[in-house]
Amino acid sequence: MLERIFEEAIEAGLIQKRPIEELIASFYCILDGNVFQMFFYHDQGYEKRLKIVWNTFWLGLINEKLKSTV
Repeated sequence: MLERIFEEAIEAGLIQKRPIEELIASFYCILDGNVFQMFFYHDQGYEKRLKIVWNTFWLGLINEKLKSTV
C-alpha cells in the first residue's frame, strides 16, 4: 500500500523521485519513533514534537517547486 502511495505522489509531482524502498524505510522509522515518543513523552510536548518531526520529514521529500507554498 505504501509503495502505491509513494509512486502516485511521485507521479503527481508532489514529492521528489527517490527509490521507493528508501521512502518506505524512512516512513517506518518516523512511525516507530513516533510510537516511542507517544509512549514515553505523551504528557511532555508530544504533539509539538510530532509536528516538528513530520514537518522536517515532509520538507525533505516535497518537490522543490512546492516548497515555496508550504
